[in-house]
Amino acid sequence: MLKVERDITIARQVEEVFAFVADFDHFTLWSTDVVKAELLNGRRVGVGTRARITRRALGQNFDMLFEMVHFDPPWHIGFEGEMLGVPFRSALRFRPAGTDRTRVTQSGEVLIPPLLFFVEPTARQVLAATFENDLRKLKQVLEADGQR
Repeated sequence: MLKVERDITIARQVEEVFAFVADFDHFTLWSTDVVKAELLNGRRVGVGTRARITRRALGQNFDMLFEMVHFDPPWHIGFEGEMLGVPFRSALRFRPAGTDRTRVTQSGEVLIPPLLFFVEPTARQVLAATFENDLRKLKQVLEADGQR
């Protein structure tokens, strides 16, 4: 199983960062390659929430279906789902990092089918770059707008 983890510190309180990330309407504002995000079972977000996001990569749109499996405000959000038939897990964890600062850790696991073991190094680089870009964008958006 391929595992990747990245983190960043954001100059905002844990509750603010969690609330922003947990608001599904903000997904396209901080996830750099997501072009569409929609909840599939109402507007309430929590364990059991199902969603579809559309990612743009390599000139193509790819749908990802997932379900929220952890929702522990303001500390942890976790998802499970699949993209192109490949299962994945993803999580965001939020921890205080001093006064009015939050350490956000994004982690992911992808189950690479045994016959595709050769794509694992590339997949690891892509996932790591995606997490790094997403976290930088989240930091940029939250630190630029003190009113969120």
